[in-house]
Amino acid sequence: MESRPPPDTTNEFVLEGTNADETKEEERPEDAIPDLPENQATRDFLKNAPSKGLWLPMGLEVKTMQCWRCKAYGHRTGDRECPLATTGNVDLEASRIAREDPMAMALAKRPREEASSLRALVEDVRRDERKRKKRRKKEKKKRKRKKKEKARKKKRRRRSS
Repeated sequence: MESRPPPDTTNEFVLEGTNADETKEEERPEDAIPDLPENQATRDFLKNAPSKGLWLPMGLEVKTMQCWRCKAYGHRTGDRECPLATTGNVDLEASRIAREDPMAMALAKRPREEASSLRALVEDVRRDERKRKKRRKKEKKKRKRKKKEKARKKKRRRRSS
């Protein structure tokens, strides 16, 4: 029979009085985010953020998630912090609108037609306004002439009397 040495319990004995978490490296939230230049601000924030408790440091929510659109960490796809939150694929949006709203195409064509009819209407109104101004100017000149003629006639009458 082979004799085996007793199992080595020194490691367990040494660790018996200590906390097992202290020997392991602490998990830090910033380690979940890759060390890339675009993620540096998020990593710095998480490095200094308190790790215990349920409070929001400096009013900001601590997030260790990646955005699907911009691939940066610290926010999700629909969040306002994402620089691509308000942007979308224009072609996909147009096709979605066309699918969801059957009147969208008819309304898209209508403004062109309305714009041309509105331009014609504005041009007509401007033309009429110009004619009115000319007519008023002529009438004003006519009134001035009549007034002058009356004044001349009065002078003649006074002279003759």
